[in-house]
Amino acid sequence: MVEVGFSLLGLRKITAHYLPHNPASGRVLIKLGFVQEGVLRKQAHKWGESFDLIAAGLLKEEWEQRKSRGE
Repeated sequence: MVEVGFSLLGLRKITAHYLPHNPASGRVLIKLGFVQEGVLRKQAHKWGESFDLIAAGLLKEEWEQRKSRGE
């Protein structure tokens, strides 16, 4: 999907969010080259509670560098 976003849709950046109590999601993003950019405090609302979200981003040039290195 990252390739589609950059190649076909012409995106410059892709942003993703995950809950801190789900570190597996964060590891997947890191493996793809995403960089943690910050915490959105009490951004998500679920089960009657508010949760922080961790924001991560990947720039097109970062993705292209990883591809050229074969990552």
